[in-house]
Amino acid sequence: KAHMTYSICEHTGYGGIFISFNEMQARKMFEDFSFFYGDEVLFFPSKEILLHDVEASSYDAAIHRLRVLDRILSGRYRFIVTSAEAVIQKLISPAWFTEYSFAFKVGDRVDTDDLSARLVSMGYERVGSVEGRGQFAVRGGILDIFSPNNDSAMRIDLFGDEIDSIRGFDVLTQRSNDELGNVSIIPAREVIYPPEKRESIISSIEDHLREYIQKILKKSDDGHIKDLKEKIASDIERIRSSHYFPGIDRFVPYIMDEPASLMDYCRGEAVVFIDEPARLGQRIDNILLEHQETCKVMMEKGQVLPSSFDILFEPEDVYKRLDRGRTVHLTAIQSQGYGAIERRSFSIPCKQLGSYNGHFDLLLEDIRLWKEAQNRILVLSGTRGRGERLAETFRSKGLESAYMEEGSPSIQPGQVVIARGSLNKGFEYPAIGFVLVSDKEVFGQDKRVKKAARKKEGKKINAFTDLNLGDYVVHQAHGIGQYVGIQKLAVDNIKKDYLKILYQAGDYLYIPTSQLDLIQKYIGPEGKSPKLNKLGGTD
Repeated sequence: KAHMTYSICEHTGYGGIFISFNEMQARKMFEDFSFFYGDEVLFFPSKEILLHDVEASSYDAAIHRLRVLDRILSGRYRFIVTSAEAVIQKLISPAWFTEYSFAFKVGDRVDTDDLSARLVSMGYERVGSVEGRGQFAVRGGILDIFSPNNDSAMRIDLFGDEIDSIRGFDVLTQRSNDELGNVSIIPAREVIYPPEKRESIISSIEDHLREYIQKILKKSDDGHIKDLKEKIASDIERIRSSHYFPGIDRFVPYIMDEPASLMDYCRGEAVVFIDEPARLGQRIDNILLEHQETCKVMMEKGQVLPSSFDILFEPEDVYKRLDRGRTVHLTAIQSQGYGAIERRSFSIPCKQLGSYNGHFDLLLEDIRLWKEAQNRILVLSGTRGRGERLAETFRSKGLESAYMEEGSPSIQPGQVVIARGSLNKGFEYPAIGFVLVSDKEVFGQDKRVKKAARKKEGKKINAFTDLNLGDYVVHQAHGIGQYVGIQKLAVDNIKKDYLKILYQAGDYLYIPTSQLDLIQKYIGPEGKSPKLNKLGGTD
């Protein structure tokens, strides 16, 4: 499907959006599209919808989504991969995102008070010292900002109100890097709104609260109504005091008058590819059902208003947005997709290859048969080293092949070409005599996955008092981080102590002190500090 989709876009000159039926499948397809598009393909993940008063498990996903939206609006992409979970979620309008993005250059004049207020409205947190993305600090004539679209924090030196210099700096050492001529800043949160809209948002919430209480007055006891009033009053106070707080998602229907979808961000000609539309429709229905059940439970507890049901798009609205332009449905077996639009059907004979599971003799046998049938055969090797060794092995087995390093190989009938690259599955087009064997079929699962799962050396922690500030720890899933202290967090109005662990790019992981078995003390060469992993343990 990745090859077919890429070919359509390449020959028509259009950009594209590939929407998979679930998040896991979307990530696999993104890996395949990366082979064809390199870093010009973007992956837009879904966000974690939070109705409770608790932060998302990782700010990393939100950062990634904001970076992707910024690249889409600036046209720095050729293709987008996303999922059913992501397209059903509401976004701020592209106009708002653009309005709350700006750039600085040396020589510009800045009013730090006005800028601070603007950054807060963009979702930034004002701190004493910038430690991660989404934060800013003002100290005299120095302004530090870590925008989601930048790889490092930016230090802006002011001479009076004029920008004298702009430099990147390391949030761990606070040391400045090379001087830059300009810097761009984008929103730090997805749920943002103009300050002047705050009172109208609060007014709408209060109106709906009164209407809902009037509706349930005879059915609910006084305790339930009291809990609901107190909860909403507390949330209104938080809206008045800050632009963002954990759980603000439950007020999305009041904040986004005209919500946008990912398709609204894409400019110019683009083809929307729907991966297995019937399965996509089923997944959307399941997501909504799960969300509705969560909302019912929260309403029974007096935690949310009925508007929380409207946080996600309805299926009909999703399909309408998907079908506004050119839409292609991709199905392995012809089936009825969503909607009532009449569509033209094309059948393209294609077979997916199976894995050889290390049986090299079976691979050689199939390649010889394809070669005799005058098929064009492309074998992906993953890395250059593997490719060169594979070509050598083929020659030793009497199979003529050629390893090609750069460019798109031109393959003749009956020729075997080995090239660097990776796909999850190989395929065959019998009608045109073309076969692609992926590196996964040849070598099995990528060794990098094994490397990520490999446990790093560590020492068991019996109590959090065993840790000192600055100690390096190893998390079972996320890898090496640095312990920076204990922080008290409230979840469903219950306060607990959490270990605060710093990861690469200033991301933090919070671990309950009751779950110390998840981490160990890092043991490494004495006097040498380890490299922090990215949150997620993929680096």
